[in-house]
Amino acid sequence: MSRYSAGVLTSSLTATMGVSGLLTAGVSVLGPVLREDLMLSRVELSLFALVVFVTASITSLPWGWLSDRLSVLRGIALTCGFAILGLLGVIASSSLPGLLVAAVAGGCSLALSTTVSSKAVGQFVAPQRRGRVLSTKQMGIQGAQIIAGFVFPAIAAVFGWRLGLTAGVLLAAVSLLLILATRRRAFTPMEGLAERQDVAKYPSEATWKTALLGVVMVYAFVTAICFQSNLFGLPLAGYEELGFDIATASQVVVVIGFVGFLARLAWSRFADRPLNIRLIMIVMGVGLFLGQSFLVAVHISGVAWFFWLGAAGIGAFYALVPVVLSGVALQYFPPSQIGMVSGIISLSIFGGFALGPVIYGAIVDSGGYLSSAWALLAVVIISLLAALLLPTRKARMKQGALEKTSNLVRKEV
Repeated sequence: MSRYSAGVLTSSLTATMGVSGLLTAGVSVLGPVLREDLMLSRVELSLFALVVFVTASITSLPWGWLSDRLSVLRGIALTCGFAILGLLGVIASSSLPGLLVAAVAGGCSLALSTTVSSKAVGQFVAPQRRGRVLSTKQMGIQGAQIIAGFVFPAIAAVFGWRLGLTAGVLLAAVSLLLILATRRRAFTPMEGLAERQDVAKYPSEATWKTALLGVVMVYAFVTAICFQSNLFGLPLAGYEELGFDIATASQVVVVIGFVGFLARLAWSRFADRPLNIRLIMIVMGVGLFLGQSFLVAVHISGVAWFFWLGAAGIGAFYALVPVVLSGVALQYFPPSQIGMVSGIISLSIFGGFALGPVIYGAIVDSGGYLSSAWALLAVVIISLLAALLLPTRKARMKQGALEKTSNLVRKEV
């Protein structure tokens, strides 16, 4: 694969991820006006995110299984198709049931984008470049947040929130057309890649890999709760608690997306190097802890810049979580299992995404924004504890030795 073709592939995967994130980002930034127009409570509005991410979580394993058998291009077309259906559904909605139907399509788009793009990286990208491509493609989510934060409110302020979301439909359609137009350049397997994958060395210790995947699932789940709760709740907190106008409060989504984009851009320089996954997960957890601490402080002190510092910390450090965890799938599991393992990790992430806004809305309605900030700080502490429990390389070697000994004993018997 030439450098040009590799760039086209990376751009196509980045666009696919971005398209899948337009619906949730759009509803997040336009949440205050959408809630007022449709006369929804905070909990009712949070049900939209619940249905999106429950759908994504439930369907991650089936889509992961299908991704291992479906062509990448068809998977991308399905991803964009579901995203467009979701956006059109919200635009046409006049009540909560219509929003929830649209949310199902949005959830399928999110689940597909993750598993299909991970499969594409395993199928078309050489092992020594996968980390960088993984990091870059995930920037599509931040791109969607930035576009939604800038473009959707600007259009909504003049023409209403429905036309603001219509811009997302046009962007998704144009992205799909461009991907289809460049498909021959993008989706061309590199010569010799299949052979290199066949002889690649992947850990064979089943117990160690099960423990690794279990800890990764817990870490993915609790960090997703923290991130999605803040992505959903911070525009509402800025508008209702801190006194920002809608335009200013919505910019917190732009801040989260922008710092996340910068974090992934910086990470891409190191992503292809052998790194200590356990240490990285601990560092990400500490970063999330500091960011959430600022969000607790803003409700205690009323100092507005704590709000922006906290949002930046959450956005920057969580942006690395899906990239690092996807790297675990590619590093420790063979190509034939990437779709399924990515689906398992996605199930945890989207499960956290589903639960977070509901918990946030319920706690805010009953105890206020300060109580929700404290609750999320406790959730972040759980992620740090999970990272400390991640199996080490020494444990893997010990497990491998035990399994070899067990196999020898069986042969002798």
